[in-house]
Amino acid sequence: MGLHRLGEWRHRFRRLASVRQLPVVLWSDMRFRLKLDVRPGELRVRLRYGVFAIMDSDRRRERKAAPKRRNRSPANFLFQRRLVQLAPDFIRAAMRGLQFVVKHTRFDNCTVEGVLRTDDPAQTGILFGLLCTVTGVIGTWFSKLRVAVIPDFGDKETMLSVQVEGSLRAAVLLALPVVILFHLPKVATTQLLIIGLRR
Repeated sequence: MGLHRLGEWRHRFRRLASVRQLPVVLWSDMRFRLKLDVRPGELRVRLRYGVFAIMDSDRRRERKAAPKRRNRSPANFLFQRRLVQLAPDFIRAAMRGLQFVVKHTRFDNCTVEGVLRTDDPAQTGILFGLLCTVTGVIGTWFSKLRVAVIPDFGDKETMLSVQVEGSLRAAVLLALPVVILFHLPKVATTQLLIIGLRR
């Protein structure tokens, strides 16, 4: 009986210690690493946050499956119509959420490298000039950016690799949905949810 109670108290103490450590975990910086590889007919995205592998997807172009039959009910039409009407508000709220995350993120490294090529050499030159302009503007306020992309006017295919490393607090990720919901129109979003549930 005494050993059983001792085991219970030990279990409770461990739970209490883990709960008390939760604020420390939420407020401490955790490193993340995002790597994006774009190759002909292939896209690979790898994202790690701390010790967790959030995403590791490898997508290749395959033959398209047969299109699914669409639901043409009046409720579904009304839902899609309201969704299109609210699309600018959703985009605006998502951008506010992205700004919130970027503001609280410490970037240690951001590298873009590869080969840029299109079917038209003139278009390749225009895109490369646009890329240099954008990276030049971004580089004025983000010194960690390093771009090593070269244009190719021959037979090579476009191959790009983007790698971002930094640190972010877990509390910021938990607050992100709240920030996005705060910037959404409350009444219109509630009406859209009701229509969606009635479909």
